[in-house]
Amino acid sequence: MEPTLFSGDRIICSLVSRDHYYNSLKDNYVYVIISKGDIVVKRVENRIRQEGVLVLNSDNTYYDPYRLEVNDISEIWAVNLKISPFMPHPSNMRNAFHDEIDRLKDTITQQADAMNKMNKSLECLLKRSR
Repeated sequence: MEPTLFSGDRIICSLVSRDHYYNSLKDNYVYVIISKGDIVVKRVENRIRQEGVLVLNSDNTYYDPYRLEVNDISEIWAVNLKISPFMPHPSNMRNAFHDEIDRLKDTITQQADAMNKMNKSLECLLKRSR
């Protein structure tokens, strides 16, 4: 559910009574959906009255929305509160990322140099063997 929820975030939820699924589930609110085979945190479009389904959306556009039959749902929990761990200033995170990229570039350069030296050595050996 990035960018709304990140790894390490904690959520405080309240159980939604099955008897109130029709009226209590609000479109575009975030819920924990427990189905027979999965537990997900998604934004909901309540289509129970019209189609007997919930449309589950992620805030991360990588994931496509999907439909879940109301009969396949074991529990629904409304997300009331998010607790996030302290994060360093974004520029510190960006600096760490750039430092890691620089280290990777150095490693690639060193490996390329080593491969060039090996190629030259092989060429010399091949010339001597002729």
